[in-house]
Amino acid sequence: MNNGPSFSIGEVEALVLKAYRGAGFSWGMAQEAGKAAGWLAGHRLPALDAFATLLGQTAGQPHVQLAPVITSRLWPAVWAGSSNQLCPVVTGTLLSDLGSTVLEGQASATFLSVATPLILVPFVAALGVPAVLRVSSVEVFICGNTIEPFSVTETLVGKIDVTLELAARRAEPGNSKPGSTSYYKFTPTVRGVGEVESIDLLETLAHQTYVPATQASRESGAGAGLTDDD
Repeated sequence: MNNGPSFSIGEVEALVLKAYRGAGFSWGMAQEAGKAAGWLAGHRLPALDAFATLLGQTAGQPHVQLAPVITSRLWPAVWAGSSNQLCPVVTGTLLSDLGSTVLEGQASATFLSVATPLILVPFVAALGVPAVLRVSSVEVFICGNTIEPFSVTETLVGKIDVTLELAARRAEPGNSKPGSTSYYKFTPTVRGVGEVESIDLLETLAHQTYVPATQASRESGAGAGLTDDD
């Protein structure tokens, strides 16, 4: 169990947004990251640890190299970036923009070397159709607020090849045997937690978004400034 600091869902979103922006991503991508973090935390998944892992993996890389490279009008069966990994926020945002039509005409698509693919889950869920994320021999079924098996999603870290299949031909979840832990029935939470090391990294990056004080800002800002009339 994670015994680290606890944050409201709004605080999780704000911290990840600022950290993502502090890492050099655009405000638009930072907002998408914040929303994804809030979704994960609200679903009792390790959002703060996942984003700390992601930003630790992608630090120093030109962000254009973390996006899928598309070279034709037809979406490829294999998505890859110009570097050796894909950012799940950039990739997930593109996936969301395309919607469920992205796989029209093909059974599945593979995303090569996704950094911390747990972060793809909110974007896949937002497509609004049953989907399977396949990692090696493990399948994670996502349908709205259903994630199965729930325990697997907590291990989707590192750089991993992920195969996505939408509108998968498999039974709807909910038929698990009594007492089974493989089927996750979503119970919302209002708090998110993270390891101390993760929080430290995210806060360090978030501080990069703060504007350093200047002489003019000190003189015109709130407070007594350089003189105190009391």
